[in-house]
Amino acid sequence: ESGSVAECLASFLPAFVVWPVWAYVMQKNDLWGEAFTRFYPMSLAMVAGCLIAGSTPLGGAVVAFPTAVLILKFDPAQGRDFAV
Repeated sequence: ESGSVAECLASFLPAFVVWPVWAYVMQKNDLWGEAFTRFYPMSLAMVAGCLIAGSTPLGGAVVAFPTAVLILKFDPAQGRDFAV
């Protein structure tokens, strides 16, 4: 049967594996403050880009590039690479 619960859970398996590992590493190395106090504009921009673009990479890049370059003062090449 297509669309079964098992198939649905399997599609989220990478997130179920990666997120706990990421949270553990962030907690163990006390990186929460550094990541979110320094780069919170990028987090907000990525959320806004998702909402505006419907979770498409191109739409997210449209929001991410100016945020990275104008607000966070990345070089344009870094902003481009990050947005892509």
